[in-house]
Formats: sequence, structure tokens, C-alpha cells
Amino acid sequence: LVFLNPATRAWETADVYLSGNVREKLKQARQAGEAFAHNAQRLEEVQPPDVLPGDIDAKLGAPWIPTADVAAFARELFGCNQDAIRIGHMVQDALWSVEADYAVERSVAATSDFGTSRIAGTKLLEQALNLQLPTIYDHFATPQGEERVLNQEETLAAREKQRLIKERFATWAFADPERSERLVRLYNDAFNNLRPRQFDGSHLDFPGMNETIRLQPHQQNAVWRIMSSPSTLLAHAVGAGKTFTMAAAGMKLKQAGLVHKPLYVVPNHMLEQFAREFQLLYPNAKLLVAGKEQLTKDRRKQLTARIASGDWDGIIVTHSSFERMAMSPDYQRRFVEEQIRDYERLITEVDHGGRNLLKHIEKQKAARENRLKDLLAEEKKDDGLLFDELGVDHVFIDEAHFFKNLETPTKMQRVAG
Repeated sequence: LVFLNPATRAWETADVYLSGNVREKLKQARQAGEAFAHNAQRLEEVQPPDVLPGDIDAKLGAPWIPTADVAAFARELFGCNQDAIRIGHMVQDALWSVEADYAVERSVAATSDFGTSRIAGTKLLEQALNLQLPTIYDHFATPQGEERVLNQEETLAAREKQRLIKERFATWAFADPERSERLVRLYNDAFNNLRPRQFDGSHLDFPGMNETIRLQPHQQNAVWRIMSSPSTLLAHAVGAGKTFTMAAAGMKLKQAGLVHKPLYVVPNHMLEQFAREFQLLYPNAKLLVAGKEQLTKDRRKQLTARIASGDWDGIIVTHSSFERMAMSPDYQRRFVEEQIRDYERLITEVDHGGRNLLKHIEKQKAARENRLKDLLAEEKKDDGLLFDELGVDHVFIDEAHFFKNLETPTKMQRVAG
């Protein structure tokens, strides 16, 4: 029923220990010696079966394929030695670069076999690694300035050559037995290593809950999962009772002393209904329901004081109200400064990775430095509603899909954000 985890030296229940990254846990148990032989035996029983080469899609640009293997493929593809072509990979931003000597760029392989007269095969390889399709333009001088026009014929030819490169890599990756075995192990260790944990909330009781209401088993399991996990997505169907689940989870977390001030963020039109259902489930719950009238400029400070000073079982606000809760300027500055330090560290690490990677990192760093300047130049706005001063230590987001397309750094084309 319980296991001593050799990595953390903490006792864990079986459902916790025999789930998650069970491949890594098996490795740790074996390294810990004979005293943990029972751990290793039980972990061996729950290992996911290996995915074999026929079911693995080895694509150029996949982050689990080592840079050294991509470099070996490039040398074989263009028939050059080790120093003639260099592959760079910045893992944090998933960015690849290909730099080749002039002789390689002008070789038959790069200009004819796997490239065209308009775009070299080395460039097509770099674009494939970065999940980009080649597009060829013709440039014309006009009285209004230079104009570029899509050359469909050359673009189709370039994309056909890139397709050949991708197909060649897919067959090359598993052609050598030693490389195939190594890549299969890498893939399985990286992506086929998890065993889902089964959550059983049947043991829970719910003091203070309306005695005429009984939660369904899937709701009790979800409450236990929320209590046991750092974050949880309730991907339940409409009508499955997510409101009751969230309310019960928040109350259990507070009763257990795991959180002190949960915040519920709901769609604008759901504020009154959510509060009504919460109160129905827990008639004696102490709730603060913040409508838009509480967020007017002259009442924000009063709302902040009520949130910060009150012992609330739940604070319920709308999506639009939540968006008005800024982080403090000091917190935002620390956050951006930390990002700048990350990029400064990357600059020292990738000086061997090529000019393109360096330019990309410096551009990202400059954008954050400009953001920091803007933050420092902003006048302090004392509207009294700073999230990090409210004392909120847990957030429930209803209809979380509204938050899923936020800005994200990506090298892919035609991706929102």
C-alpha cells in the first residue's frame, strides 16, 4: 500500500508511487540497491510496453532526436565531412540552424538532388527542422519601390525537394541497427514513460454540505484529484456537475488547511448562477461575490480591502473582473528581469550554434529589455486591485478554454499568438 521513494526519501501511497514517470522511477529504484528490490519489481509490472520503430514518426525538427544525429544525416545527405556543415539547436525556443561551407552550398546535392537553383538544399533542411515550408518570390523594381511576386513554379519545386529530404530522413533514422535501438530507447524514455494515476475519492466526507445533496462518484474522484494534484483540468461533459465539484473541492482544500483563500473565476453571465449553486451546496459558506459594480474605480480599494482582510470560503469574480486584476509593477519587473537573465545565459551557451541562433536570442532579449524600460517608465497607478496583494492562494477557472490561446513563443507559421 505504501512505498519509500528512494529519490525523495518520502513515503508515498501505491497510487502515487506506481504512476507518473515510471521509467525514471524504475531507474532510481535499481540504482538505490537491494533494499529497494521490491520497488523495482512492482515498477517493472507497470512499465508501458515499448513503442517500436514502425510506430515512431521520426521527423526533422523533433526535439527528442539528438543534434549529433541530425548533423550525421546532413553530412551523409550532402556528401561532406564533419567540419563542412554545422547544426545548431536551441532547445528552449525549439530553434534549429544549419551553416554550411560554400563548397557544400554549391554542390550538386545541394543545388540539384536536394535543392533547386533558387534555394539550396541546406536552406531547405534548415526550414524543415524549423517546421517551415519554402516560399520563392521574384523581386521587381517599380516606381513605387521593390515589389515581390510569388513564383508558384519555383515554390512547388522547392517544396518537392524538401519533401524528399524529409522522406530520406524518415527512412535513414532507423536504417542503422545501432542508431535505431538508441532512438527507440530515447523516444520511449521521453514520451512513453507515464502511467496515469487513478484517483478514488470514495473515502471523502463533506462537512457543511447540504444533506439533501450527494455528489456522484466521478465528482468525488475529481475533488480528490484536485486535493492531491498541483493543478487539475476538469474536462467533463456539459451537465456533469463541475460547479458542485469546484465548490466542494474549494471547501475541502480550505477545511484541510491546504489553501486559505480560493478565488473562482466564472463567465460574466454565470456570476449569479454560480454563487447560487455554491450557496445551495454549502448553505453556511462565507462567499464574496464581486460584480462589475464593485469594480468601478471609486469602489476598487474597498473591494481589495474586503478580499485581503476577510476570511472567505470563496471569492467569486467574472472573467472580465479577473482581467482587471493587474500584477504589481515590482512583480512584473522581477518576472521580465528573470527572462532577460535566461537569454543572457543562452547567449554564452550557444556561441557555437551559429549566427541565426544568436540573432534570435538577442532579438528576444532586446524585446524584453524594451518591456522592462516601459515598466520602469510607467506611472504608478494606484487603483487598489493588485492580484499579488489579495492573499489569494488558489484559483478555479470556469470555462478555461477562453484562456488557452494566450501568446506563446513559437517558430511555427500561421499560429495565433
